[in-house]
Amino acid sequence: MKKSIIYLVLSLMLINIGATRINASNAINCEYQSIAFEYTTDDFESDKDLYIGEMHLFPNPAKDNVVIEFNSITSKTVQVEMINIIGQTMNQQSWTLENGINRLELNILEFPTGSYFLRVMDSKNCITKKFSVEH
Repeated sequence: MKKSIIYLVLSLMLINIGATRINASNAINCEYQSIAFEYTTDDFESDKDLYIGEMHLFPNPAKDNVVIEFNSITSKTVQVEMINIIGQTMNQQSWTLENGINRLELNILEFPTGSYFLRVMDSKNCITKKFSVEH
């Protein structure tokens, strides 16, 4: 009888362009395994589609403004959407990212207290973070 082991991916880390590390543990005895692999940009349609960056959202909960920090490895335009808990788009705008750290501050005074999602998208990728508004 052939046994299958299911691994739960704990993290996927972009070490640098061309190298990635996957950290995982299996669901049976919690063994931990780390695997590094290399790739070339030929493995993707374009190196600009490879990664839109890492997003940080603060403060959470927010009162007046919410700050979005985005570390991008390429210059590109993304769409930023603020969505309420029932799925209605409350705010939408385009944001041009430069290579490096980008910072956008959204005024949220007009939005009622509650939970929201902030979605940042380009043509291939989407990152969504949940945050709360408390006045």
